[in-house]
Amino acid sequence: MERVDREGRAVVASKVPPYRTVAYSVARRGVEGVRRRLRGRLDIIQLHWPPPVFAPLCWHVRALERLVLEGMAGAYGLSNFPAPLVEKALECSRRLEPASLQVQYSLAYRSPENRLLPLARKTGLALIAWSPLVKGALAGVARPSDPAQRRDRVFREAAGDRELQEALDEAARRTGMTRAQVALAWLVSKGALPIPGTRRPERVAEIAGAARGLPEDVVESLDRASARYLTRWGRCYRALQWIRLVPCSLQYLALRLSGGV
Repeated sequence: MERVDREGRAVVASKVPPYRTVAYSVARRGVEGVRRRLRGRLDIIQLHWPPPVFAPLCWHVRALERLVLEGMAGAYGLSNFPAPLVEKALECSRRLEPASLQVQYSLAYRSPENRLLPLARKTGLALIAWSPLVKGALAGVARPSDPAQRRDRVFREAAGDRELQEALDEAARRTGMTRAQVALAWLVSKGALPIPGTRRPERVAEIAGAARGLPEDVVESLDRASARYLTRWGRCYRALQWIRLVPCSLQYLALRLSGGV
């Protein structure tokens, strides 16, 4: 993941999975692999999801903290942590607190606004939003074209939500932006950093155009059209929480078979 900081420099971030209880050695190997592929530069290293329920969270938080202190990365962050675990992770840190929190967040998945967004603002965590376009559903894709879209309940619901789609169309007309820019700019207006994916270089300029945010009245109209998504997927953030019940060995095997390690 990359974004541009206030000085115009790209910020490079990556993640390591907590699938082993020997937290430091596994995290270090993961970071070494990332740095090798990136030729040495890594600004933020994040824990991809919370560790299994039987593995002490502090082991993993302190492993990343140690790697930053050793100069392996500029900062460390969390990913897919619910509010109680974010608070626990902050208690675990000794010398350096987490710098970022990456969660699923979009107009069609607003659960983070209930607890995580206020917590991020209070503690100074940069909130990074993954799946900000819901696999294209907020950019105008009406029907699934691949297995990932077909399996995604949020995609199916957002693509078929006439009120939300019409609100996006109206916001695009009013601002002169594309639907994708509107959906991303809404997140920017909320104080989040969206990380949309694209395989087309020409779309980079379009994505960058969302950085200016939206007029307040447009944000409010989108808030109203998407209000039910504040609780549709639960009041508390739950994305990837099921994986905490999967034994470490099975997590590793699944990642190995998928080519992730």
